[in-house]
Amino acid sequence: MSFLKSLFGRADKDELVLKALKKNGSDLSKPHKIDFWFDFPTEEAARAVAQEVSERGFEVELHRNNGGEDYSCKAVKNMVPHLSAMQGLTRQFESIAEKHGGVYDGWGAEVET
Repeated sequence: MSFLKSLFGRADKDELVLKALKKNGSDLSKPHKIDFWFDFPTEEAARAVAQEVSERGFEVELHRNNGGEDYSCKAVKNMVPHLSAMQGLTRQFESIAEKHGGVYDGWGAEVET
């Protein structure tokens, strides 16, 4: 991995989200309701990813963006947010989104105490 990729890559964003959750009082040993976001130029692409992600045990919602033709897909799962698991999902979701002409936009969760 290049130096710049290690500074600015998605894996570091996963770590930053975990650090922010912990800083805000979240108990990272407990399951969190985690939202994962994808963006697509078409409904067809969003539906294809929704199906693929749903088959992996995630709850999925589709949203049309601002009355336009773009779509977002939100995948939700209750899980313990271990860094290695989050990085693995990021790699998988980036690949799935790219395969369907979209973008994986990352994840977030509420603080769990």
